Amino acid sequence: MGKLKDAAIGQADLVEYLNTSSDVAFELRCLERLSAIGFQCQHGGSYTDPATKKTRQFDLRAQKSHEKLRVRCAIECKSLNESFPLLVMCAPRHADESFRELMLSYHPDMVE
Repeated sequence: MGKLKDAAIGQADLVEYLNTSSDVAFELRCLERLSAIGFQCQHGGSYTDPATKKTRQFDLRAQKSHEKLRVRCAIECKSLNESFPLLVMCAPRHADESFRELMLSYHPDMVE
């Protein structure tokens, strides 16, 4: 673990932190890149989990349509580095806690 600095934190230090280390800054960079390639995005919000009925938060939602295809993504942003890794724990899960959802829909007039 690194030693803390004795010097006072100034405005430049805060700006540097927000531009390089902040999770929110990373989310905004992801939002900017997704928007640049044509996704319509929503940054931050909450929803009710359909399985647990608990309120959950999301970082980004992104949607892109092309002719008959529409892609929707729920994105969890993690700004990882060597001193802040992501630990994935393998533990037995109840079937109600372990699922994924794929939803397909179509408009009858668009099917050939």
